[in-house]
Amino acid sequence: MRGSLKVNLQILLFGFIGFTAAKSKTCDIYASVGESVTLPFNYEGLTKSNILRWTHNSTIVFLREQNRVKIGKTEDITTTGSLLLKSVKLQSSGTYQADALHSNNTLAKTWTGQLCVMENVPKPRLSYSCGTNVVKLSCEVSKPEGLVFSWTQDQKILPSETSQTVSISTSDIKEDINFSCSVANKVSAERSIHPCPNLACRHRFLCLCCLTPTIWLYLATT
Repeated sequence: MRGSLKVNLQILLFGFIGFTAAKSKTCDIYASVGESVTLPFNYEGLTKSNILRWTHNSTIVFLREQNRVKIGKTEDITTTGSLLLKSVKLQSSGTYQADALHSNNTLAKTWTGQLCVMENVPKPRLSYSCGTNVVKLSCEVSKPEGLVFSWTQDQKILPSETSQTVSISTSDIKEDINFSCSVANKVSAERSIHPCPNLACRHRFLCLCCLTPTIWLYLATT
């Protein structure tokens, strides 16, 4: 059950994510820190006589000439010339280029792509504050820049709420209600959900919130 909810959540969140740019360049491939990535070259005509060269930001990271690997490791290359990157880091981001050359140094095939490595999003913490006839919910995460926020009420998406905070009118609050906030980037998604069986801020002089295990009770002074 949880697994299917997580998959549906990621599909939903990724649907909200539009075009983004990393360092003013389009990202062709996204990966999370620690993930293994294959950069596709797929040159079916690659033979031992070909020169194969991979560069990362113009620095050679793999070079094979006359069937001899001079830079890099043999196991990092597939039979078609794709490059295998293991346990990528943020520093692995950048422009990669593959060149396959004939023995006379003429170009047989080339490929260029931009890899963007990102950290997995942290699990958000749902906090709240009570005002007059309104409850303000906040989806708190460290480093919120570049993240996509979404909100659900009783597992139903609130399509108009895409900011880090949302205000709920007390007239819309019912018993046994659940609010959750979700954060996502191109490589991961997390959410925080809180059951609120007795969430009520209905009265002007009384505000009782139980979005967290701590219950706050505000009584107006007379």
